[in-house]
Amino acid sequence: MSHEISFGRGITLTLGWEAPPPKVDPGYRTASGIFAIRLEPIGANLQGTRDVSVDAQTLHDFDNALARLLDDLTGSATLEPTSGLDGHGSFAVTITLDNGKGDVEGFLAAHYHEARLSFAGYETDQSYLQETRRQLRSLLADT
Repeated sequence: MSHEISFGRGITLTLGWEAPPPKVDPGYRTASGIFAIRLEPIGANLQGTRDVSVDAQTLHDFDNALARLLDDLTGSATLEPTSGLDGHGSFAVTITLDNGKGDVEGFLAAHYHEARLSFAGYETDQSYLQETRRQLRSLLADT
């Protein structure tokens, strides 16, 4: 079952759980899917998609950081898996809030030293991020 996690209009991560590979700790879980960016700033249309993989611990860590951010309403939370690409993530999303309002920034990379689509300054707030966290918790509940 796939779960869509929205970080803002036009910024979505769709993930589903993979079966653990043979000879790997059965508690180790990886979610794979697609990270998609479809942004339409004034006068432009920027799009990118990439197959991605995120281990369960990284998703749990991001969920905890997002919970703290929503409690404090000031600070940041980053999701940046470090699998593949020589230890660098194929994508990242950082949410920053100041008194409950803030922005989303990040990137989507084709390969570590090649094509990269970066975005910044997409507004968000605590009410939108409550839904983002609900979507993330739904994915984590399926592990």
